[in-house]
Amino acid sequence: MKISRKNAILWILFFFLLFFFIWTQIKQEVTEKINVEKTGELLSKEIKGTVQIEDPLLFKKRYQLNPGDFAALAYYGPTSNMGVEELLLIEMTDSSQKALLQEALDSRIDTIHNNFDGYGTDQLGILKKSRIVFRGNYCLFVIANESLQIEESFLEQLKSGGKK
Repeated sequence: MKISRKNAILWILFFFLLFFFIWTQIKQEVTEKINVEKTGELLSKEIKGTVQIEDPLLFKKRYQLNPGDFAALAYYGPTSNMGVEELLLIEMTDSSQKALLQEALDSRIDTIHNNFDGYGTDQLGILKKSRIVFRGNYCLFVIANESLQIEESFLEQLKSGGKK
């Protein structure tokens, strides 16, 4: 049986698409529901600098966002005026909030950078390690020397549903 060139190309295309579909299903991130307040508290303990739970009004002042617009929120800020360490964990009500939240986080980074530019070299070094992670309806924003480790812990919490 002889296969025409056109049929061969169609078969190759079919197998490529099948492989791509299977690969995307395997690589899909698992996101379980987590308790934002408990997870935020757990993650905040990984920051070696001192942070404290912050009032929702301070979140509104610093980010120009209404905390009531989100499903859940945990915000930890620095305990001193010279600190830059922050941890923000948000459960969005839906994915349409992602762009607005990204804009607010970028603005917060710019504000902190402008506050310490020219004299706060240690603070700017920590700021460069900041991480913004979106997974499902969750967003993690962290400014700390331990940002990468905190991001990994956050992703583990999402995979386990907060059971680790």
